[in-house]
Amino acid sequence: LTVTPHVNDSYQTNLVGAWDSYYATKRSSATRKNDRKKRKRLADHGEIKFVTATDPDQVVRSVDALIDEKRKSYALLGVQNMFEWPGYRDFFIDLANGAQSGRLVHVSRFEVGSAIAAANFGLTFRGRYYYILAGYDDGELARFGPGTAQLQGLTLLKYVA
Repeated sequence: LTVTPHVNDSYQTNLVGAWDSYYATKRSSATRKNDRKKRKRLADHGEIKFVTATDPDQVVRSVDALIDEKRKSYALLGVQNMFEWPGYRDFFIDLANGAQSGRLVHVSRFEVGSAIAAANFGLTFRGRYYYILAGYDDGELARFGPGTAQLQGLTLLKYVA
């Protein structure tokens, strides 16, 4: 098959050592301070929780939130929404809930109060995490970095697993 470069690059990082030391090597003290401030502001809007979807209903709730977030961002970018095409939503839900494939899939969301502020669909394979789709709500909470908080929650999984 022929291949063509994609508009998005791919990045890799090795999660080594304790979380605090790893984070300090990757982000400046000013950025870490700003992240703490934003997380505090998120907490002002309700309890914050990183939730891994562990049953079919939770997968559907998280994937539907992610699809809604992507729909809005695709519209702002003026690009076609793949989730409007027949079968795309079902593909992601079936992949996450499949007896065999479900072991490779990680679906999560970042909640602030009752709102899903960010969501993620990833794959795990041979000790690696593949960050496939991520989105965040573009409403009132967007300015407080729920997508960053979601990504930090994902990196913390390595340290508690």
